[in-house]
Amino acid sequence: TSNATAVAPQSGVADSSRESGHYVVTAHRSTAVHDAVRCGFTSGDSTDLITATSTHLHISTLHAPTSTLRPTASLPLRGRSIMCPLPPRSRSRPSGTSAPSSDPPANPSQLLLMHPHSWSTIAWRRGTAVTLRSGALMSATHDSSEPDMGRRIAVHAECAALHSAEGYVRILPLGSDGGVAPACAAPERAGRKSAGKRAATGCDSDRTAPFDLRLEERERTLLDMTFLPDAGRPGTLPVLVLLHRDAAHRVHLSSRTIDLAAGAASSGPVEATDVDGAAGILQPAAGGVVVIGARHVSYIPAVAGGKAVRRIPMEEAAVTAASAVQAEDDVGPPTKYLLSDERGRMTLLVLRTESGNVRGMHIEGLGGCNVANVLVYLDQGYTYVGSVYGDSQLLQLGGESDSMEREDDGADGDVESDEKEGIVSVAEEYVGLCPIVDFCLVDLDGRGQSQAVTCSGIGKEGSVRIVRNGIGIHEQADVEIPGIKGLFPLRPSFSSPHDRHLLQSFVDQTRALAITEDDEMEESDPPGLTAHEPTLAARNVRPGDTVVQCTEGRVVTMRANTLERVDEWSPSDGGRITVAGVNGGGQVVCAAGGGRTTYLIVMEDGRLKVMAEAMMDQEVSCINLDPWEEGAAPSDAMEVDEPSSSGRSAIVSVGMWNDNTVRMLELDRGLAEVLRIDLGGDTQARSVLMVSLGGKPMILVGLGDGQLVSYVAHVATSEDEPPRISVSTRKKVSVGTQSIELSPFRSAQGKTCIFLACDRPTIAYSSNGKLLYSNVNLSHEVNHACPFRSDLFPDGLALAGESTLLIGTVDDIQKLHITTRRLGQGPRRIVHHAWSRVFAVACTCTDGLGDDFETANVIIFLDDTTFEEVHRINLEPFELVLSMLSCDLSPHHEQSSMKEENNSYILVGTAFAYPDEDEPKAGRILVYQSSSMNEDSSSSSRRNIRLVTEAPTKGAVYSMCSFQGGSILATVNSKTKLYRWNENDDVAELKVECGHDGNILSLNVKSRGDTAIVGDLMRSVSVLEYSRAGPALEEVARDHNLNWTTAVEILEDDVYVGAENYQNIFTLKRDVAAQTEEARGRLRTQGEYYLDELVNKFLRGSLVMQAADTDGARGDLVLGSQSLFVTADGMIGALFGLGREDCAFFGAVELAVASEVPCVGNIDHSEYRSYSVGYGVARPSTGFVDGDLVESFLDLDRQQMEAVVAHMNANRAWYNIWANPNVEELKNKVLTVE
Repeated sequence: TSNATAVAPQSGVADSSRESGHYVVTAHRSTAVHDAVRCGFTSGDSTDLITATSTHLHISTLHAPTSTLRPTASLPLRGRSIMCPLPPRSRSRPSGTSAPSSDPPANPSQLLLMHPHSWSTIAWRRGTAVTLRSGALMSATHDSSEPDMGRRIAVHAECAALHSAEGYVRILPLGSDGGVAPACAAPERAGRKSAGKRAATGCDSDRTAPFDLRLEERERTLLDMTFLPDAGRPGTLPVLVLLHRDAAHRVHLSSRTIDLAAGAASSGPVEATDVDGAAGILQPAAGGVVVIGARHVSYIPAVAGGKAVRRIPMEEAAVTAASAVQAEDDVGPPTKYLLSDERGRMTLLVLRTESGNVRGMHIEGLGGCNVANVLVYLDQGYTYVGSVYGDSQLLQLGGESDSMEREDDGADGDVESDEKEGIVSVAEEYVGLCPIVDFCLVDLDGRGQSQAVTCSGIGKEGSVRIVRNGIGIHEQADVEIPGIKGLFPLRPSFSSPHDRHLLQSFVDQTRALAITEDDEMEESDPPGLTAHEPTLAARNVRPGDTVVQCTEGRVVTMRANTLERVDEWSPSDGGRITVAGVNGGGQVVCAAGGGRTTYLIVMEDGRLKVMAEAMMDQEVSCINLDPWEEGAAPSDAMEVDEPSSSGRSAIVSVGMWNDNTVRMLELDRGLAEVLRIDLGGDTQARSVLMVSLGGKPMILVGLGDGQLVSYVAHVATSEDEPPRISVSTRKKVSVGTQSIELSPFRSAQGKTCIFLACDRPTIAYSSNGKLLYSNVNLSHEVNHACPFRSDLFPDGLALAGESTLLIGTVDDIQKLHITTRRLGQGPRRIVHHAWSRVFAVACTCTDGLGDDFETANVIIFLDDTTFEEVHRINLEPFELVLSMLSCDLSPHHEQSSMKEENNSYILVGTAFAYPDEDEPKAGRILVYQSSSMNEDSSSSSRRNIRLVTEAPTKGAVYSMCSFQGGSILATVNSKTKLYRWNENDDVAELKVECGHDGNILSLNVKSRGDTAIVGDLMRSVSVLEYSRAGPALEEVARDHNLNWTTAVEILEDDVYVGAENYQNIFTLKRDVAAQTEEARGRLRTQGEYYLDELVNKFLRGSLVMQAADTDGARGDLVLGSQSLFVTADGMIGALFGLGREDCAFFGAVELAVASEVPCVGNIDHSEYRSYSVGYGVARPSTGFVDGDLVESFLDLDRQQMEAVVAHMNANRAWYNIWANPNVEELKNKVLTVE
């Protein structure tokens, strides 16, 4: 079933025009690393790291000289996958030997992936990853929606073992090329529906067919598995070793000898019951395996009935990850292993071997790292730490002890717990938001754009992350210089790539800053500069290699290298020049009082020549004569073409003061007007720019009220006729509230962008033929901007505000920028208190509490600008913070006698979680008041935070929200209660007014007006309304599906969204106009969608700058609600409502892209997005559009785009936006929603 056809409402129910369907798209990809491997994937000689998150496979190559991992590719995944490389046959050689120089180049590795319902092998071919083979896993009924599949894949030289379902291991024989044997593959796409059919037909009498091992009852909880490395000798059979836990929580070791010819297995030589009860990791070793537990490391030999011949103790802590320290092409058993535990400690395990047997073991502490979920030793001491608890890292191991190379000294059982300095150093760190437990949206700068502030990380990796959408400026230098009215860079020669001087124009003078030979900036006094007048325009020009400076009284030329004056021109009537423009071809146009406009050119000797004069009918407000670059070809990424800086222009554009027009004048015909553009409205043009973007000549006009008007220009030229100019595609976008100045500049990637200097600085650029805008992440306005490139400031920009000159570089165009505030403890809840400008963060603290690590809970208050701690509150023992709320508790319908600031409070909902209680029986609602920041003080630590009152509860306060009339709703265990604020005789308290009881465990509550929705642990979503007659909270509607709800939100008055623990999201519709009471009381399921992420919270809002397109730049796109959500894997997602036609259209795009573009593993997209209800059962997705898949259309090559369009045109029943769209129309439509 297509999403496009799923939006039709049921009979008698009318959907909201803006909420007929919902578009789901990723704003920030998940960062939790679930698996990682090392192999020569892109080439046989490369050291590639491949990491798997919930949604993507990331391929990077280690570049040791720069200590970096260089990204190679990022492949979308349809389902959480684990992986293992398949070693090419030609790479094998005896352990410890080097490859002879005469050996042929090593073949790249294939990668075996295990998806939730299938397996596949992929390889690198011609610069991209291709799926070679795929097939089904077991068809046994199992819950395929568990978020963590664990370490359940192992590879041997002859076969691969995949733990496919509880109680089963699938064996895949390998072919002569090192890949999975062809008979194992199935021709169908891999998915849930066809899994059973392929499993039934996949096995035959062929000796290379896959088969399944059935595990014994005691082996069903499989912890890990590996093959014995020594079983690869000729004539021996593969031996699979299994680590498992029985029903009594005892850990055992067993094995199977695999007979591929017979398609069966028998008991193997490794058996052990004397294993650490907390063991969870197996590593192959010479003659046996190493079992890694929380208290011991044991070596188990591969002999029948063998005992642990070696066991050494460790400092007790659960080991979360391990990796063999071994060169990739060394096929012998490893003798060194890196271990990382739950406290973030890294140790080195060394085995001493003699004659192929382990004779001793040794453990040495190396240092600290982030808590690892996966650990991969790469090469030359570089190790990758992949985390699901915070940031991932690239570490370099080495130092004075040379631990990686030293052999064991033979002393068993010695544990060197002292960490050696210099052994572990961080080469790179990769931002990980996972897990995002809570977040809030705030507009700290008051500029109309929200930022997400998240509670991220666990334990010592805990942090607060500030996530902003837009473009970052890396500040290189700043100086306090008030009153700047203009900035102009000057180079020492026209061909020089770097600037030397930066002119600053003021009200009555011009100053110059120069870069000295010592790469320092200092004030300069060029001899030819007109310093006693403000500069209107200045630029290097090609003729005579000169510099042109236009001031209010004159136009002068100077030698570029010395800035000595060459020539000067002044208006003949002595008038004052009000505005001027210069281009690199040496053309100058200036306008004096009364509208007198003069056109000059710079001759080859640097002298000025007047070419034409004209009297305009009114004053000129702005001038630009940059030439449009002819024949600009679209680029692949950010399509912004650098304007020609050396050519001359045939046209000058001038903005007029009185009639709000922009006029195009022909320079070679005495400034004759060829086009007049009526801007509309009542605001003048303050800046105009002619530029070629994305291969299209464009005219951009910045208005005095903060709006930008853009046009596409069409220019027709011939030798005998004047140029004919017309414009089309008018767009007007509101960027700020003050006048806009337009300044073109080049990014670090060599693309030209436009800086819009105003109170909300913005950068405009072209992508896929469309003009896009990104806000600049600065805390202050920018009045003037210009490029300023030098050895000292490569790719620099000079930005002037009211009192500051800043020089910096521009970050990547349009992305999320993340700032981190480390806490060193796990944050659980966060809320922003606007009045006192603080964030309140509830944390679980384990630091400094001894070896038993008893936890304590605190509330930390952070200044919302500096993020410095301003206050801390310790809670009672065993008291956990479950909810927080910032709200105004004053009754809006009454006049409060209290001051406004005293009505804003921070509410904290807690629970006392005693170890002997299954469910909390007591909790509190704490009401805190924070004073406003003392603006006269330079310190941000002078907040006064006091406890006003507390309200005891008979259970855990799981959630709170503001409600009407200054009241709040709180869910306490199974109940929902309405609390109202009462003040009597200077005593304030929260009192319960009414409540509702009808759930199992009420985890979430959200309100809108007099209506609230409650998300229950098992009973999905219910709708409550407040009745003043009682007063009472009455249930008026309920979803009767059994959804284990994790988050809810109100999208529109009668449309709700929820998430549940099988990683689905769903939308519900309340039909208030239904004819029967039963229909009005039932929430209808409007949409169902498998997200593959566990959602922790929804919030209404957006990270995108709210720059309204006043002339319908969104075309006919009908947008509804806009919401954000966060997940346990660190994903930030966006969800917004679509109208019926738009939802149908984008559903058709989704279907076409899924049908025409191959994916990793050949997994069917419709089956992947099917709504999972557990145990392998799923329903087709409805009412949602996969925005990530839709927007991937923009990354396709032309041939793939045409195939997608052809698919849509062949299935015209899927949409009714227009008939037979072409590639450009479809690109524009996708760009609109993007």
